[in-house]
Amino acid sequence: LPAPAPRGDAHRVMPLADTSTVQPNPLIAPGDGMLYQDRREEYFAIGRRALELIQFSGTLCDKPHYPRILDLPCGHGRVLRWLRAHYHYAKITACDLDTDGVDFCAKTFGAVPVHSRPDLAQVQFPEPFDLIWCGSLLTHLPPETWPSVLDCFERWTAECGVIVLTLQGRFYTSLLARGRTDIAENIDKTAAVYAGMGDVR
Repeated sequence: LPAPAPRGDAHRVMPLADTSTVQPNPLIAPGDGMLYQDRREEYFAIGRRALELIQFSGTLCDKPHYPRILDLPCGHGRVLRWLRAHYHYAKITACDLDTDGVDFCAKTFGAVPVHSRPDLAQVQFPEPFDLIWCGSLLTHLPPETWPSVLDCFERWTAECGVIVLTLQGRFYTSLLARGRTDIAENIDKTAAVYAGMGDVR
């Protein structure tokens, strides 16, 4: 997020959207690996935060509506449930290597299911998207694969569409640099450090 701005209207930071009235489907799949130690409040808070950032992107890009949305990787819908609750009219595509997660999102949230492939260049969609949401996928991949992944995103995005993607931030980079090992084992830690150092390369 942007750093606090100096005082004065010319440098005022836009606030994030108010999502307090958004009510997502509360059903969590039994196999949802994003639900850690039954921390439901944290699980839903992360999904809400993603929606806030997506709405913020809409404000920045003058895009109040996203009729066609791709959530990749969708998992079991930690974020997708919020997208469905807010963009109720949208055609939302759920895509992931986790076929159980994709199928759950299709059944529970009315998403279009697409089973992904290890090589994203082999994944095809029938139409482009107005919004692509990608939560931390690159963190799990070697840095040398990032350009090809971003090429895919660009190819899948409609003209004047928006791509919102996240990476592990500087906080996690600093933990790794200090030798912390109790950070999610299913991430590419070299990639995480690379992402955190990206602004000083």
